[in-house]
Amino acid sequence: RLSRPAKSSRLGRSNILKIILFFLFLPWILKAQEVRIPIDSWRSHLTYHNARSLAIAENQIYVASENGLFSFDKNTQEINILDKSDGLSDVAFSRLAYSESLQMLVIAYQNGNIDLVKSEEIINVQTVLNSHFENKTIYHIYLNNDKAYFSTGFGVTVLDLTTYQILETYNQLGTNGEEISAFACTISQNQLFVATSEGLKSVSLNPEINRQDFRNWTTLFSNPDGNLRTVASLNDKIYFGVNGSGAYTFDGTNEIGRAS
Repeated sequence: RLSRPAKSSRLGRSNILKIILFFLFLPWILKAQEVRIPIDSWRSHLTYHNARSLAIAENQIYVASENGLFSFDKNTQEINILDKSDGLSDVAFSRLAYSESLQMLVIAYQNGNIDLVKSEEIINVQTVLNSHFENKTIYHIYLNNDKAYFSTGFGVTVLDLTTYQILETYNQLGTNGEEISAFACTISQNQLFVATSEGLKSVSLNPEINRQDFRNWTTLFSNPDGNLRTVASLNDKIYFGVNGSGAYTFDGTNEIGRAS
């Protein structure tokens, strides 16, 4: 006689299938919810199609479309729509990230505005929004040691998630110190790696290094066409992708090669 397997905190196949089916039928679910809104009540008419970003918390999955944000409860399989009526500062979403250590949802908007959602509190950070930079688009959020690294149209800016203060901004990453776009970043072996419009660049995170000086940055992989858009780290190795070319890997010491 087969015994029943013990319950696991991880998503099983059946739960994954349920989530996939849920997102397939999401437009009809949301439409059904709208029907139950009382007459003469305020309602939001936002689109929840074409998800742009996703963040996974312990019991919640957060999904952002172009101008809609909702959460999916893994336990109850219920959805909860979040908008400005709940205290959010904007509507045009760009990227999401979730800090497990701080139990905080980091929300980046297309205009550079940032919301930090922790429990019932929402902290709005407008430093990027109010900056003088022309392209304030936030393409990617990387979390490390209670810091958020925002890859933007002008470079990388670092936010302390405990003090809500901008610590550093690297906006002169070009070969000659010019302003270029940063599309994603990661940290490995005390190095910051950034996928930029000029290629893959890196800099030491040692405190004595001035990362705001472009001369301290190294170009590891040149790609002036701006097709290098993604970078991630795993087991002290760097993986990055070039649109139309493929995936590559770098271990910090040897030559860059094709990812297998």
